[in-house]
Amino acid sequence: MRTISSALESAQKNLSSSPIWKVVLSRASQTTRGYDNTRVIKISHTETPSGDTVELVFNNSDGALTALDFEHYQAVISYGYNTGAARSAWVAASTYAVDDFVIPTSANTTGYQYRCSIAGTAHATTEPTWPTDLGVTVADSTITWETDGKTGEEYSRAAPFRVRVQELHSGRGILRCILRPEGILDQLDEDKAESIYTQTSASAITVQTLITAIAGATLAPYTNYAAYTVNYDSTDSLIGTFIPADYFSVQLNESRLEKIEELLGYTGCKMRAQNDGTIHIFDPVTAGTAYNYEYKFNVAGDHNFWNKTVRLRFVNPNQEIVASHPDHSPSYSGSATSATSYALAPKTHTTYRRLVSNAQAGSIAAAMVERYELDAEKGFATVPMNVGQ
Repeated sequence: MRTISSALESAQKNLSSSPIWKVVLSRASQTTRGYDNTRVIKISHTETPSGDTVELVFNNSDGALTALDFEHYQAVISYGYNTGAARSAWVAASTYAVDDFVIPTSANTTGYQYRCSIAGTAHATTEPTWPTDLGVTVADSTITWETDGKTGEEYSRAAPFRVRVQELHSGRGILRCILRPEGILDQLDEDKAESIYTQTSASAITVQTLITAIAGATLAPYTNYAAYTVNYDSTDSLIGTFIPADYFSVQLNESRLEKIEELLGYTGCKMRAQNDGTIHIFDPVTAGTAYNYEYKFNVAGDHNFWNKTVRLRFVNPNQEIVASHPDHSPSYSGSATSATSYALAPKTHTTYRRLVSNAQAGSIAAAMVERYELDAEKGFATVPMNVGQ
């Protein structure tokens, strides 16, 4: 779990150069609106393995937000610093990649820089008319530029949200607009099955194919919902080969999130929403000590943290037995344990699945134990943002 608000508050107290942030709110056929520190006075942002939540508090003392309706607007939150990074002026007919930056050949009064959000080649002769509102885009031949912020600012974007709650708050001497958007995984949890889906024992559909179909809104119970792309960044041996067959079904009102989580439970893979607006599947590294860098306290060559809390807990269950149902023939089985906790006090869980070998049963058991171990290990750290890294 990652909580952002405390890190921002600590940064403000501990750094001479305070962090900056911006929020871009957009919806089809509606005006895009972008706000920075001059309007957004607080962001409370928590990320967990099963969803992201955020509360945005805006200064509304001038009443500028009172009449605006942000229902279902996409909210893109970016955190950063003004690092003074050099930006080159726009050049006609040049090729630009995503996240390249330019400034106008004649700087506008806002001092904004522009980020390439869709790669391409700039117009052969004519410079775009640069917008002067945060988050607003402009076409430049095959390129799309987005107003990014003041020249020299560098941001890290969070995965996109959708606004679900909007409040206007007034008190003695204050006017506030408060938005509570939800992340992609939370939106998947809102999407309930509109019909029942079942599979037979002869089904040949793998876990990976089912996840892609549920997220992509092509599986029958979920076809009325928004489609999300799934990127498989790293996978284990199970996700593309294991066939849950008749042990997988969708009942009325079961959510897309819980069915994807159920399918991932057969494997050692996890998922997260990323700032490209897609779902990424990865196989986490749970052993070894070789890292590109680590957060350490006052150690040269590594990144500092301000505080941290770690805790190891007893793993329960600590033995998983995966076996064929007694009615299945041929019959297979396998098991795995979380060795330290199992030696202290055995806690066994048994799962029936339609299996093809003892090795497959053992692999599923090991993946499930890995999930139990990850769920049992909790930690907290307040760290500086690696903007520009």
